[in-house]
Amino acid sequence: TGLNYNISGGDASTVYLYYGAGLKIIDVLFGIFVIVLAVYAVYVRFRLAHFKKNGPMSYYILLAANAIGSTIYYIVVSFVTGIMMLDSSTITTLISSIVMLALNVVYFNKRIHLFVN
Repeated sequence: TGLNYNISGGDASTVYLYYGAGLKIIDVLFGIFVIVLAVYAVYVRFRLAHFKKNGPMSYYILLAANAIGSTIYYIVVSFVTGIMMLDSSTITTLISSIVMLALNVVYFNKRIHLFVN
């Protein structure tokens, strides 16, 4: 819907007019991706809560999909708008996601004996 552009003092229709329909298409596709990721997160929550064998791997996939999807979004938006979206805070968030993935692999490997269902 472009509501994220209203936060920074802009108007979604103005932003889409300036950068073209490509940005709106990217935003809609990323919005759908985020909704799919949210549904998958609920699925992962139940896998982990019931100690299913694929619970940890499902969680790793969720973390990786979130990091990869966000990175692709920023790269594509940077290409469409000509504004470099991969700034220091975005790169820090990506590095944090990679660190969280690595820490969770260590965490679940120590508890793999619990996930037997």
